[in-house]
Amino acid sequence: MERFDSIFMAAPDAIIVIDQSGYILRWNPKAEILFGWTAKEATYRPLSEMIIPQRYREAHQKGMSHFLSTGEGPVLGKTVEIQGLHKNGTEIAIALSISPTIIEGKYMFIGFIRDITGKKLLEKEIREANMTLENKVRQRTLELEQKNKEMEQFAYIASHDLREPLRTISSFAALLKDQYYQKLDGNANQYIDFLTQSSDRMGILIKDLLDYSRLGKSKDLHRIDTYDILEEVLADLDSIIQGNQAAITARHLPVIEGYRTELKLLFQNLLTNAIKFRKRETPPQISIDAEKTDGVWTFSFRDNGIGIEKQHQERIFIIFQRLHTRKEYEGSGIGLAHCKKIVELHGGRIWVESSPGEGSTFFLTLPATTDSP
Repeated sequence: MERFDSIFMAAPDAIIVIDQSGYILRWNPKAEILFGWTAKEATYRPLSEMIIPQRYREAHQKGMSHFLSTGEGPVLGKTVEIQGLHKNGTEIAIALSISPTIIEGKYMFIGFIRDITGKKLLEKEIREANMTLENKVRQRTLELEQKNKEMEQFAYIASHDLREPLRTISSFAALLKDQYYQKLDGNANQYIDFLTQSSDRMGILIKDLLDYSRLGKSKDLHRIDTYDILEEVLADLDSIIQGNQAAITARHLPVIEGYRTELKLLFQNLLTNAIKFRKRETPPQISIDAEKTDGVWTFSFRDNGIGIEKQHQERIFIIFQRLHTRKEYEGSGIGLAHCKKIVELHGGRIWVESSPGEGSTFFLTLPATTDSP
């Protein structure tokens, strides 16, 4: 009993002991600080009148009666967070744990009580901060969606409207070449070549820009065997593959849910890039693989090409970013931007690991279906 008294008096939390009638028998110094009542004021008075708010008193009495008749109590042996009543009438947040014991054939209840006002205030601040952040994120998302729609619409309209005058320029450039090539001086022939090449490049650029703006327009997901996608792409690229003596192998390609047209364009762009950026005198070797981890398929497209320096490995996915001149490698600089947009449309991400002269490996993640192997 002496040891209990020393612990009781020095405990960092409030400790209250009541009898089975609900009257307070012991009240330690921390209880005095927490609730404002001295031990002399609190002892031998009903607990419900001292620290329990009015709206909880009936439930407290019913709980006490239920325990005494059945030996069961929903809050016994647990820590519950409730409101307590201070002497001055204000309510305070407390964590309460009650342990019953029997002394001389009668129940006594020991309550361990901690002030959690600071914790509750912090939780409230966190909730309010989260709500504010969620509102900002929601607002920002709506703004970005609106801007994306405006940009897509602008790209479509601009590209569409540019095609008509470009057709006229291309037609007259073709007429000049047919009727006057080799009939004028060398400078004129060069100008005609420049005009023809520029109009052709502009046509490719406009088509790529239109394709980019259309990505994601289809909202219907389908179960797709990526082996079938690869076979279609290999058939479409057959002349390029044969012309470059490219060797392409694939394994472990899964069935996924996705957008068929976009996935076909994704595979096509990655394979075309791997063939295009080959080493001279070295036939392209490309291996495609996929591995499933944590509900995600990670695809890899590995080649033996010229490689990419570290500082350029993020920039290549930005639209119109080129690392080489058009004289070195043809293209509009939009292919990998297409890939990035397609992968993100499927909820994945894309990145590259590469070293100059040692080839590149493009990785991308796509969600796995629940029943895919």
